[in-house]
Amino acid sequence: EELKQIAVDYNLCSPVGCNVNPVDYHYSHDLFDIKDDGRKKARLVVGLTRYGTKLDYGIDLFSPTIDVKLVKLILSLGLESKYELSVWDIKGAFLKSPMYTKGVYVLLRAHVVKRLLKIRPEWKEYVRTDGSMMVECNKAWYGLSAAAALWNKEIHDTLVNQCGYKQHSKVKCLYTKQVQGVNCYIMLHVDDMGVLMPPDNIEYDRVKTILEAKYDAMRIQTGDEVKYIGYEIKRNRLKNCFEVSM
Repeated sequence: EELKQIAVDYNLCSPVGCNVNPVDYHYSHDLFDIKDDGRKKARLVVGLTRYGTKLDYGIDLFSPTIDVKLVKLILSLGLESKYELSVWDIKGAFLKSPMYTKGVYVLLRAHVVKRLLKIRPEWKEYVRTDGSMMVECNKAWYGLSAAAALWNKEIHDTLVNQCGYKQHSKVKCLYTKQVQGVNCYIMLHVDDMGVLMPPDNIEYDRVKTILEAKYDAMRIQTGDEVKYIGYEIKRNRLKNCFEVSM
């Protein structure tokens, strides 16, 4: 399934000819993660470059992350305005982030190539004598030093240019928009978004529709108990508060 995402669903990379021998390229290695619910998920990730060279990805590699103080502040504003909290998670976000430069290569090991050819048999002509294959990145592969920044640029452009939100001038992971006289908040942390909006506001469905049309169906948490950036957030309606704990 992971190889199908890489080679077919998201067009993550393209094979290059056997005579292409870049000076710098990434090695690939596979990880095997066991999720909390017992499911097993294989993930092929990119490792270090051959000589450890820092590549030019064409963008600033800074990627903002959320401070829990900001989360508590926005939750407080949400309580005051009687907003509802939901958490949106875009699946496979990095794999949907385009590269901004050419020439980022990954060397796939022989045992990975063997399985890959079952999905893309037409790539057989690119196999090297040792069974490996050199590919060029089209998207932000997991493990690239620029992956988080590439995704941040992608989702930032979508929130600003397509959804009409403004990025806070000081807090780069906070986006706001005034709708029908009230402020709507989106807190961005990599591929997780904490969304606070008035209940039954048409803005919720509008933004959700835009994002799912572009990035496929999201994992959405709603209700009085959600998890966000490693915290459990519970809505105590009797005391009119959010309880935030690890």
